Amino acid sequence: MKGIVLALLLALAGSERTHIEPVFSESKISVYNYEAVILNGFPESGLSRAGIKINCKVEISAYAQRSYFLKIQSPEIKEYNGVWPKDPFTRSSKLTQALAEQLTKPARFEYSNGRVGDIFVADDVSDTVANIYRGILNLLQVTIKKSQDVYDLQESSVGGICHTRYVIQEDKRGDQIRIIKSTDFNNCQDKVSKTIGLELAEFCHSCKQLNRVIQGAATYTYKLKGRDQGTVIMEVTARQVLQVTPFAERHGAATMESRQVLAWVGSKSGQLTPPQIQLKNRGNLHYQFASELHQMPIHLMKTKSPEAQAVEVLQHLVQDTQQHIREDAPAKFLQLVQLLRASNFENLQALWKQFAQRTQYRRCLLDALPMAGTVDCLKFIKQLIHNEELTTQEAAVLITFAMRSARPGQRNFQISADLVQDSKVQKYSTVHKAAILAYGTMVRRYCDQLSSCPEHALEPLHELAAEAANKGHYEDIALALKALGNAGQPESIKRIQKFLPGFSSSADQLPVRIQTDAVMALRNIAKEDPRKVQEILLQIFMDRDVRTEVRMMACLALFETRPGLATVTAIANVAARESKTNLQLASFTFSQMKALSKSSVPHLEPLAAACSVALKILNPSLDNLGYRYSKVMRVDTFKYNLMAGAAAKVFIMNSANTMFPVFILAKFREYTSLVENDDIEIGIRGEGIEEFLRKQNIQFANFPMRKKISQIVKSLLGFKGLPSQVPLISGYIKLFGQEIAFTELNKEVIQNTIQALNQPAERHTMIRNVLNKLLNGVVGQYARRWMTWEYRHIIPTTVGLPAELSLYQSAIVHAAVNSDVKVKPTPSGDFSAAQLLESQIQLNGEVKPSVLVHTVATMGINSPLFQAGIEFHGKVHAHLPAKFTAFLDMKDRNFKIETPPFQQENHLVEIRAQTFAFTRNIADLDSARKTLVVPRNNEQNILKKHFETTGRTSAEGASMMEDSSEMGPKKYSAEPGHHQYAPNINSYDACTKFSKAGVHLCIQCKTHNAASRRNTIFYQAVGEHDFKLTMKPAHTEGAIEKLQLEITAGPKAASKIMGLVEVEGTEGEPMDETAVTKRLKMILGIDESRKDTNETALYRSKQKKKNKIHNRRLDAEVVEARKQQSSLSSSSSSSSSSSSSSSSSSSSSSSSSPSSSSSSSYSKRSKRREHNPHHQRESSSSSSQEQNKKRNLQENRKHGQKGMSSSSSSSSSSSSSSSSSSSSSSSSSSSSEENRPHKNRQHDNKQAKMQSNQHQQKKNKFSESSSSSSSSSSSEMWNKKKHHRNFYDLNFRRTARTKGTEHRGSRLSSSSESSSSSSESAYRHKAKFLGDKEPPVLVVTFKAVRNDNTKQGYQMVVYQEYHSSKQQIQAYVMDISKTRWAACFDAVVVNPHEAQASLKWGQNCQDYKINMKAETGNFGNQPALRVTANWPKIPSKWKSTGKVVGEYVPGAMYMMGFQGEYKRNSQRQVKLVFALSSPRTCDVVIRIPRLTVYYRALRLPVPIPVGHHAKENVLQTPTWNIFAEAPKLIMDSIQGECKVAQDQITTFNGVDLASALPENCYNVLAQDCSPEMKFMVLMRNSKESPNHKDINVKLGEYDIDMYYSADAFKMKINNLEVSEEHLPYKSFNYPTVEIKKKGNGVSLSASEYGIDSLDYDGLTFKFRPTIWMKGKTCGICGHNDDESEKELQMPDGSVAKDQMRFIHSWILPAESCSEGCNLKHTLVKLEKAIATDGAKAKCYSVQPVLRCAKGCSPVKTVEVSTGFHCLPSDVSLDLPEGQIRLEKSEDFSEKVEAHTACSCETSPCAA
Repeated sequence: MKGIVLALLLALAGSERTHIEPVFSESKISVYNYEAVILNGFPESGLSRAGIKINCKVEISAYAQRSYFLKIQSPEIKEYNGVWPKDPFTRSSKLTQALAEQLTKPARFEYSNGRVGDIFVADDVSDTVANIYRGILNLLQVTIKKSQDVYDLQESSVGGICHTRYVIQEDKRGDQIRIIKSTDFNNCQDKVSKTIGLELAEFCHSCKQLNRVIQGAATYTYKLKGRDQGTVIMEVTARQVLQVTPFAERHGAATMESRQVLAWVGSKSGQLTPPQIQLKNRGNLHYQFASELHQMPIHLMKTKSPEAQAVEVLQHLVQDTQQHIREDAPAKFLQLVQLLRASNFENLQALWKQFAQRTQYRRCLLDALPMAGTVDCLKFIKQLIHNEELTTQEAAVLITFAMRSARPGQRNFQISADLVQDSKVQKYSTVHKAAILAYGTMVRRYCDQLSSCPEHALEPLHELAAEAANKGHYEDIALALKALGNAGQPESIKRIQKFLPGFSSSADQLPVRIQTDAVMALRNIAKEDPRKVQEILLQIFMDRDVRTEVRMMACLALFETRPGLATVTAIANVAARESKTNLQLASFTFSQMKALSKSSVPHLEPLAAACSVALKILNPSLDNLGYRYSKVMRVDTFKYNLMAGAAAKVFIMNSANTMFPVFILAKFREYTSLVENDDIEIGIRGEGIEEFLRKQNIQFANFPMRKKISQIVKSLLGFKGLPSQVPLISGYIKLFGQEIAFTELNKEVIQNTIQALNQPAERHTMIRNVLNKLLNGVVGQYARRWMTWEYRHIIPTTVGLPAELSLYQSAIVHAAVNSDVKVKPTPSGDFSAAQLLESQIQLNGEVKPSVLVHTVATMGINSPLFQAGIEFHGKVHAHLPAKFTAFLDMKDRNFKIETPPFQQENHLVEIRAQTFAFTRNIADLDSARKTLVVPRNNEQNILKKHFETTGRTSAEGASMMEDSSEMGPKKYSAEPGHHQYAPNINSYDACTKFSKAGVHLCIQCKTHNAASRRNTIFYQAVGEHDFKLTMKPAHTEGAIEKLQLEITAGPKAASKIMGLVEVEGTEGEPMDETAVTKRLKMILGIDESRKDTNETALYRSKQKKKNKIHNRRLDAEVVEARKQQSSLSSSSSSSSSSSSSSSSSSSSSSSSSPSSSSSSSYSKRSKRREHNPHHQRESSSSSSQEQNKKRNLQENRKHGQKGMSSSSSSSSSSSSSSSSSSSSSSSSSSSSEENRPHKNRQHDNKQAKMQSNQHQQKKNKFSESSSSSSSSSSSEMWNKKKHHRNFYDLNFRRTARTKGTEHRGSRLSSSSESSSSSSESAYRHKAKFLGDKEPPVLVVTFKAVRNDNTKQGYQMVVYQEYHSSKQQIQAYVMDISKTRWAACFDAVVVNPHEAQASLKWGQNCQDYKINMKAETGNFGNQPALRVTANWPKIPSKWKSTGKVVGEYVPGAMYMMGFQGEYKRNSQRQVKLVFALSSPRTCDVVIRIPRLTVYYRALRLPVPIPVGHHAKENVLQTPTWNIFAEAPKLIMDSIQGECKVAQDQITTFNGVDLASALPENCYNVLAQDCSPEMKFMVLMRNSKESPNHKDINVKLGEYDIDMYYSADAFKMKINNLEVSEEHLPYKSFNYPTVEIKKKGNGVSLSASEYGIDSLDYDGLTFKFRPTIWMKGKTCGICGHNDDESEKELQMPDGSVAKDQMRFIHSWILPAESCSEGCNLKHTLVKLEKAIATDGAKAKCYSVQPVLRCAKGCSPVKTVEVSTGFHCLPSDVSLDLPEGQIRLEKSEDFSEKVEAHTACSCETSPCAA
């Protein structure tokens, strides 16, 4: 045993590696060769790259224990810019010379156990050179463990402390050790990097699992060898690869590759001489950032005199934008920003002093100052504002952008805090508002760098909120909350809670807009502390006492925090509970969950899944609620190949008390694989808009009935009216999640503005100045410049140089304006702005607007000394110059604009994208190079190459490989040779000539990319891309003097036709309307006699051609059928003997079956062959036979059959005589029959092609046609098929027509193509020229005025008839030259279920035609809308284009989610069927030639209004009457109507109540519950007739009674009887009250009071309030707020337990004893015994019950539910007389008797 242990110990000792510690000689200088190369570009050869190479000798000598000197000798720097690997590196002598002085200075470093410690470098050595030292020393960093060959650790390097793996291989024979080290820069404990410009972005951590924009790793290989003095590093090779792609990684990526070699040369005696100067500690091995943080990677400049350079660039920018924008202007603007960053405070002052008074220079300087973001720039802006050297607008804009762009350092933050407190900033509200909002943004960016936000940073905002709350300044409270929202710090939560309902008692008294602002302030805080914010928002959302709008905002913010499944289900549970009492909140929550559950964005996958689960809790009927309910609409998309997506969201918050939405929020969000941002968000809030739009100033409080109504409502039980609303419109805008501006407009501001516009301009300085400037003409230039994007990410390379990814975008907008305005009549001294609308205005103007956007993306090395990398440049330049003269006459509704013709070529839009490899160095700026990444070579495209012999190709390939190996750097070439690729070059040019205007419009596209290397999106984007939209003059016969466009509407429109249709000999003389109409009809070819003659001749010629073709094809088919029969001799004798008869019968049956003309899909073809008869050619039949077939079909349909047998038999009997009868039938057939030969010709052509190409298919089809021997078997097949019909084969059944349209509808068949033709033919013959009876409503004329007075141009004349039952519109476009070309458009609503339209054009509108028809009906059992379009004849170009487009339709439909099947549909027709499967989904069927596609349950963005109520379990969807009922449905859903008929009351919200009214007592049926109390409607049962109702209406000065007495209608107004003979009655005073006779009753209307109509005939009553009274009524008719579940709302706001309790709560006590109402509300004691806790108790009702008055006994009673509160039996409760409410809690509910009729022993009046 002891031997075994000893052996194990010896083996363990032998396995331990001898201690290895890399060392350097203590007495000698170790000499190494060092080479470092950095290349940027794409990994494929043949593309350009850019990079740098450093060669030198490195000498290392001992200084002290564990401390060494390092000195660089003979440095040489080379640049690379060319095609890799063909082009060589080029020596950069000037750069080498400039750096040699610093590089050759020695540095000292600490080194122990293979680890590098602190580095000491001379103070005059730049940070860039110090980092190069770090790159060399990084190669010496190696950690060797004794007992492990493979191990992981977190190791320090230039890039930080990152995960590193070691693999050690020991060669004991050669006494060498090989160490392989790999470092993952994506897995770092402390990574060295710097990100600029993304402080406000939200980083997507989950997206890194899908894709990384940057992937980085490095590998090192060490060769160590043992020496006498220890282990010596013989060679180190390192290779780092950074992979960068904005798209998915599999689509390729750009690479930044660095390689290093440190090879031992030898040693030499001696020691390095210590430097005479003291070396400064520059830190450890980690990269140190230097001035490259302020150095843009797109410019490299010497900034020794930034002031002079800035002056030069300013002059360049201003001069370049005098007339138009030069291409380099955006780059110059970025250069100016860079120079301002390099300028100190004194330089900025000098620049301002020089250009402050020069307008254009001043604007340019103010545009660049806030973008610089330095401390001196922000300090200078503060001084300008304090000295009041800026206008208010300039100061506000400058502050907003300066604080957003400033670097979030301590000094910048302190200047921002001082700026907010500056008295000159607080002096102007606009500037102060902008400063506070911008300061919130600065706090957010500053605190993001710290672990927690310091209190002093948030103190100014907290103090502003507290002070505003104490003073009650709502605008300042809103400002403080918005700024705290911008800051987004959790430390502000307690301050914000003071303004949240439920967390502060004072918050409930604040306006709703303040409460919602407080909720919105939590949205950005949730990004820092989502859990805490979710708790707060969930409490608000669940609190029923909080206003609905605030709860909806809390719901919105909750989902932005992306809660988990538990929270989402809790939200759904609350919404399910609220669906019975608060449909606005329930609808908003449901629609938001529904929208999120459909999201395709991977960032939201967990939330989408949670919402899908939570939706199961909610009632699906919430999805069917209409427009009146709050909604969330969301559309998003995400493309995984681009790793990018976008989402657009609209939040609409409605209120039950308003007609318009109270809040609308729209936002656009972008998603990338790195970050996600809310690019823009806009919110608009409206309160009291209805009151403002009424434009009334009526003092309702002064009317006597207003006081009477006030007294009445006091008698109601605890009546609570609606709160008053102050009209207010407010809005805000956010960029990247930060609010930058908001404004509020109250009623006074809007009214003052309107008043100022209508008053003389002299009274208002601002309006006077604007009008004077406008009338005197505007001459000048406007230019704005922005640096819209600056995103940078900097990481170090192993060489020690900074690698940077950046994105810059700058934009310049410029407009040169020269205008002159003339007004007739000439403005006088009391001229107002509103009078411009009544004047004739002439505007002579010349404008040259242009915009240039320049985007630059870079990847490469960016240091203050040199730059090398890849640049992507994208430019969009739009230039739209215009010179015009415009005339405007609002009285005559005439507008005319004239412009000279185009004289020169103009590039309207230019888009260019280029990718370069660039190198620059500070020592020789003139040697900067840019090379296209995809070289321009003359090699042919691969598609144009010719095949060549092998020998020649091999020789050429060999020579190319030899050249490559000679010229390329062999050491770093990864391939033995390279292949030359032809670049992917595509171009497209097209021009369109507008001869009438003398203009050519041309498009030029050209792309030259790297797709030939790798056909991916990334490589397609790399290269050159050009797009140009050019407008240039075109040659015309005569010179054009000017182009003119004139638009005239109204009565004067007809006069504009007269000038264009003069009859010869009457040039220039006006004609009467009859002559104009006659001439116009002649131009359009509407001459009836000539039209009939032409149509008859045309019809006869076409019919002859059709008959000849038909006969020839019939003979050909007989021959073909015989051939097929002989080839199928193996068929059964019964089948072959009956083939001819079954062929004809199947032909007939197929004409009656809508689905038999369609071919089956390939996957189910064999199955369908067994069931479907094949189509054969349809033979012509006589008109009598056709009529018999139609008659039989109609009879069979009446009996529920399809009439297949009769159709088949009639067709079979007529098949033998089809040839002889075809000519006779052609003259007598209907219009539907006229179209059949044309259809058959198309069908036969297609069948002939299929027979020639698909012989096997032909055989199968023939066997199908011969499978049935009789019409009965065919009918049996059809019945079998009918049970297996596909969804898309269902018949569309049109809506049944009324009696007036029955005859016309009988000629239309919903299942055949001929029916549509028949309908169109009938419509065509009935269509009449509207110009015969209606003047034109609009005339638009475009003409070119030529010097030879020749007319040239077009005129459009529009007629409209909307007074008749058939609304119709006709539009005619005519060529006003001598040609007869015209286009005619006619659209008519034929009946409430059908509309038709046609478009014809050509000579007299007769060459080409397109027909369209829309009709409603049923598709299966679903209400549907069918749209049919057919084209009897279209231009050949359209046909060819349609064929090309048609090839892509199946694929496009598949990508859109459609399913389909190839079917033989009509060749000249398209049908679209939209079938409503639910109010929120529809089924879509599209039938196009050769294809039928469909989509089931396509979700609609908004529900179709079908009068849905939440109480309905099954949704009733009646047949659509879209043309007549849709507007009415929408108005009914908005307006509401209350009906009383017999014993039933239907409320505004559609809830039915039993009309069991107490006898002789008035009930409040409806009243205005707003503070104005404009009207009240009372109702009671008539004393004389219980079936009749008495109505009392109180409004304004009128007390109106309507009742029936002695079977006669009676009406009293203010106790004065008004007989029916005096009707209609209309009040003389304003507001107007009108009463008129209607049927057996009367109708009252008083729109100013809120009553749209009140109809009464004694038995029935209908009341419809105006739209603006939505949600403002109360009473038995309800609140008209669409909250049907809260319909039983009593006067005190609580909801009654049953209908009787609700109706009784609105009863009015009698005003006098003569009224006969002997009922009153009293508290009652429960009679039955109740025991609580084992002891007897007595219980009293909490709410009163209706009982008879004292001295009266009940005659009728009903049971009502009421709540009771119980007390111990020994406790006495004193109920004083008249007490109607017990302020106690409700213990239980019980039904008790309520009295509805009483009998009194003595008359109350007698008492």
